[in-house]
Amino acid sequence: MARTPEQYEKDLSLLKVHLVYIVLILTLIIIFLVSVQWGAIENLVNYINFAATISSILLAIVAIIYSYYSNSSLSQSLGSLDASASKIYKSTEDLTSATTSLETKMNDIPGYMSGVEKRADQTIEMIAQMSNSLAAQKPAVVENGHEKGATERNKLFTDRQIDAFLKASSFFGLMAIYSTKLAFDSQRNLNMKSLSDEPEAVENMHGFIAATYSIDLVDYQEVEGGIYKVTYIHPELLKQIKDKIYLMAAKSNHADAWIKEITDLEALFGSL
Repeated sequence: MARTPEQYEKDLSLLKVHLVYIVLILTLIIIFLVSVQWGAIENLVNYINFAATISSILLAIVAIIYSYYSNSSLSQSLGSLDASASKIYKSTEDLTSATTSLETKMNDIPGYMSGVEKRADQTIEMIAQMSNSLAAQKPAVVENGHEKGATERNKLFTDRQIDAFLKASSFFGLMAIYSTKLAFDSQRNLNMKSLSDEPEAVENMHGFIAATYSIDLVDYQEVEGGIYKVTYIHPELLKQIKDKIYLMAAKSNHADAWIKEITDLEALFGSL
């Protein structure tokens, strides 16, 4: 029959008690036998004292050696602890710096949003003005039900209007216009989905290109869903867009990231 845990603990306790008794009895027997066997030896006490002295000296030497190695290990441990403390302190400083930087950027976000809203309002206002200008000049562009050539189109907007339009545009707006220029120059189709990995950014650029198309700054033909062949761009856009987008990127707080996006766009059309 298997023993229960309670029975096992009880037996173990009894075994410990009996072990103590046995060791004590054996020790007494050994002392008695030693006394009977060596009791008649002269100077036995002196021999024992001498042996005890030698043993003490040996134990002292062992203790000194052990202390030396223990101190060495302690020094190494303290050195490692000091290095770890330095790393923790540096990590704490880096974390504090990162937290401060993040807090600063968080505080700057409202300002950035305000700037984006202002620029978007300016862009909308500029498009409205250019659209009104186009509507006023439309009779000069259409004659006998047929569109006139690019020369007449180019006269719809002045260079100053184009310059103001580009200055009021957002970075993604300029990216949209620059993509049409690159497609026009390289005679390649413009695939909207290839302009960015972010669907929202693609939609924004698509909408901006549609806005420039609606005011006759850009013309294109849809080859298939989301892919266009750019057939016309206002010459002043062709002239100014590259300088404007690089200038905006260089002056921004995201210069490196924006310039990389521009060069990636150029590489997409083989313009590097």
